[in-house]
Amino acid sequence: MASVAEEFANNALIDALPYVDNEINDIPGLHKHAIKLIEEEMKVTPRRNYLAHLPADSAPLFADSAVMRQALESVAAKKTACENALDTSRYDVALPTQGKMDIDVWRACLDNAKAQFASQCDRILNLELMAKYGQNAWKLHAEQLDALRASYEDELARARADIQDVNRARKTEQVEAGKKLAGLEEQWQSLVHKNFQIEEACAALEAELVPLRRDAGDADAAAGGEKSSE
Repeated sequence: MASVAEEFANNALIDALPYVDNEINDIPGLHKHAIKLIEEEMKVTPRRNYLAHLPADSAPLFADSAVMRQALESVAAKKTACENALDTSRYDVALPTQGKMDIDVWRACLDNAKAQFASQCDRILNLELMAKYGQNAWKLHAEQLDALRASYEDELARARADIQDVNRARKTEQVEAGKKLAGLEEQWQSLVHKNFQIEEACAALEAELVPLRRDAGDADAAAGGEKSSE
C-alpha cells in the first residue's frame, strides 16, 4: 500500500499559508476574493479520499454479541423505541383470566410464581453479596478507570505533541516558501520594470527614427531629381 507521502506526491495537496499570507486580513475585500477563487478552483479540482491510506475496520463492533448487533441494526433501520422495548410480561405474577377451572392453567401460573420467587431470591442474594463485597469491587473498578484515564491522558499528550510538531514543521516550510515567493515576486517586479524601461527606450528610439527616416526620404528624393535632370 502506498505511503501518505506517496499519496501526497501523486495528488495535489491543497493547503493554506497562514504563516505567510498576512495581507489577507489587512487588505479589505481580499479574503472574500480569495474564498471566491478557491470555490471556483474546487469546482474543477478532482475529489479524492483523504482517508484511503487508513486500514479498513476488519473487526465490526460487538461481533460476538447477537443482541447488540440486533440493537445496532434496529437503530440503523431507524426503528422506534417501542418496537424494540423489552417484553416484561413474563415477569408478571397474575391470576389466570381464562380457564379458571382448568388445573393445567393453575399449574402454569404456579410454576410462573415459583420462577418469579426464585428470581427475586437471586436478586436479594446478589444485593447482599454486593453490600458485602461490592466496595472492594468498586475500588478495583475505580483503579482500573483511573489507569484508563491516565492512559488516555498520555495518548492525548502525545497527540498534542504531534500536532505541535506538525504545526512547527508547517510554519518552517511556509516561512521558507514565503522567502522564496518574496524573492520571486521581487525578481518578477524587477523584470517587469526592466521590460517597461526597454519599451520606453524602444519608443524613444522609434520617435528619433521618424525624422531621420523623413530626412533620408527627402535626400533620396532630391538625389533622384538630380539624376533625372541630368
